[in-house]
Amino acid sequence: MDDYLNIGTWIVNAIAALNWGLVELTDTNLLTDTAGLDPSAAGMLYVVIGVSGVLSLYQFADMELMEG
Repeated sequence: MDDYLNIGTWIVNAIAALNWGLVELTDTNLLTDTAGLDPSAAGMLYVVIGVSGVLSLYQFADMELMEG
């Protein structure tokens, strides 16, 4: 189960990073412009992205504590 969580958070974080890059470079929001999500659905997805970021930080901190 932990492997699926790691893979899932990695994928969500990668998509979020691509979206931020596209917004900065081309003023194109991957979620609303390309995927066709309405702003309220994109807002819900941003919450998921935030939770994924928190989980990634937790996983990183846990990994560092286990090694160190």
